[in-house]
Amino acid sequence: MATPVGTGPIVQDVAPKGGFPKVQISRQLPSGRGPRGSVVLGLVTVTMAVGYYKLGQANKARRAEQHEKRLARIALMPMLQAEEDRKAVLAKRFNAQLQKGLHESLNAWKEEEELN
Repeated sequence: MATPVGTGPIVQDVAPKGGFPKVQISRQLPSGRGPRGSVVLGLVTVTMAVGYYKLGQANKARRAEQHEKRLARIALMPMLQAEEDRKAVLAKRFNAQLQKGLHESLNAWKEEEELN
């Protein structure tokens, strides 16, 4: 250990004469631990290829389903539009009746001739 500054001559820690004893790590590590790197890389590549293939198939099925829904909506569009038109006409007639009831007592008010 180094001596504190100011207490005498500075002594530096160094390796012992002849160096430190050699550490044998070969007997501490097993030689065959796990697969080789090329095997791991191959497995990762195959796994990713299969995953991307399945993703592509799922995307293709999703696009086909969206296309089918779009065609069904196009086929139903005239009926949906007629239903909305009917609702609009009924709402306009209801509002006209309500307006007529509210303005009955006024002489200056004239009911609209057309209800389009």
